Amino acid sequence: MTAVRDYREADGDAIRSMMKTLAVQRKESDHNLVLKDEYARFFGSYMMGFLKNPDAVVKVAEDQGAVVGYAVATRGREAAFYKYSHVAILSDVFVRESHRGKGVGRLLLDAIEKWARAQKLQAIEVLVFPDHEEEMESLKGLGFFASRVKMLRPLDTAPTAKKA
Repeated sequence: MTAVRDYREADGDAIRSMMKTLAVQRKESDHNLVLKDEYARFFGSYMMGFLKNPDAVVKVAEDQGAVVGYAVATRGREAAFYKYSHVAILSDVFVRESHRGKGVGRLLLDAIEKWARAQKLQAIEVLVFPDHEEEMESLKGLGFFASRVKMLRPLDTAPTAKKA
């Protein structure tokens, strides 16, 4: 039976292994315009930043003593005129392939939601790469909906504006 709990130092190797898998998946995806080539090299320090952040939480899914997934969220804030201005920003959710489709993602999200409610937050927000259609469908099944679309125009390659 899968249980979700807080991250422990002993989980480090298992989480790093999953993070490497996630880094490879993200690298292989169609977002070479937003991820640096050396992305995987930065992933470990990226995770350590969450572990040291008092406004962050890392939850771990464990099945028969093995770590099979994790989720990371931080406290975030949007402009006060938004309906949901106090949010939990879901940074990562990963479930090992062997445990996908078995409710582990939902258990992790439930744990993040419990944390967010205890923090008096109003919603959970997540950014998704546009080519991750399966991830978006999974999130919709968990009650998420598209609220805004993030657009990006790199300044080093952006076309210059035409003069009128």
